[in-house]
Amino acid sequence: MTAPDSPCYLCQRRTPHCHSRCKDYITYTHYRQALSQAKQTDAGLQSYSSDRYFKIQRRLHHAGQ
Repeated sequence: MTAPDSPCYLCQRRTPHCHSRCKDYITYTHYRQALSQAKQTDAGLQSYSSDRYFKIQRRLHHAGQ
C-alpha cells in the first residue's frame, strides 16, 4: 500500500527495493522524520504543561484549606 502523499504513489520508475536510490523518496522520508520529531516534541511540551498545571492546581487547593 502506498499513501497518496508519498512520491511512490503512481511512480513510473517504481521497482522493488528502489527506496534506497530514489532521491524523491529519501527527501520525503527526511521530511516525515522531521515532522514526526516535531510532533513528539510538541506532545512532550503539552504533557509537561499539563503535569505542571495539575501540580500547581493541587498545591493551591491544599493551601486554600
